[in-house]
Amino acid sequence: MEIKSFKINGTDPEQTYEAAAGELLKLMWDCPDCDFCMIYPYNWKVDRNGELEVYIYETMTVILRAVKGRESVQKEITAKISGGEDVKEISVSPAGPVSAGEETKFDFELGKTDFGYLDHGIGRVEGNSGSYVLKNQYTVYRYDILAAGGEIGYKEKTVKAGRSDALEIQRLKYVMMKNGNEQRYELSWRIVNNDGKDVIIEASDHKSTFAKSASGHASFTRTGGDTVTLSIRCDAGEKGKIEFANIYPFELK
Repeated sequence: MEIKSFKINGTDPEQTYEAAAGELLKLMWDCPDCDFCMIYPYNWKVDRNGELEVYIYETMTVILRAVKGRESVQKEITAKISGGEDVKEISVSPAGPVSAGEETKFDFELGKTDFGYLDHGIGRVEGNSGSYVLKNQYTVYRYDILAAGGEIGYKEKTVKAGRSDALEIQRLKYVMMKNGNEQRYELSWRIVNNDGKDVIIEASDHKSTFAKSASGHASFTRTGGDTVTLSIRCDAGEKGKIEFANIYPFELK
């Protein structure tokens, strides 16, 4: 038994592929004599040959292990985040405490990469520079620019809102992995101060409504078609309202 081929974006085993933070990696493998394969660090059990696409946000070693009965062989490729980011400017106006619903202006200018992320489920920010006006709903409004370095890094600005018990998305993780024509989506979330009100998370193709609880996780698969986006809604009255649509797969840390 042997691993006939294993590549990440054309890079062979025992080599290093240099990637930008958020880059899409294409994994390809072929082990015709094995029973199945495992891909680490994801702990995915996959067929003896195939393709997968996954976004990278930190340096990692990807291991392909081929298994046949009690025997196994493996090969590995390192995907390294490199290039470094020069965040020239990040500014938020106003810079002090603001009331819920007040508009907050966010400006950024990047030096080497062309994207970043805003937290609280807003997601990917395109372009080397930009200006966004958003209505403040949160105790803390944090703006993260992901930066490619030896490990993933970021720059941030924080604005304090008017109340300490405001409705807030503390965590939202939404990622997608491709395997041929199949897409696997994984989702986890945590929302605080919702006062028991329903948190509605729905898929854009209207095939899934995931939960009405303030925290949880879910996964689903689709075959072909457009990328599935999410909408999140929650109305906690005086404590605030969450209403986002068109959230594409991404990961916030």
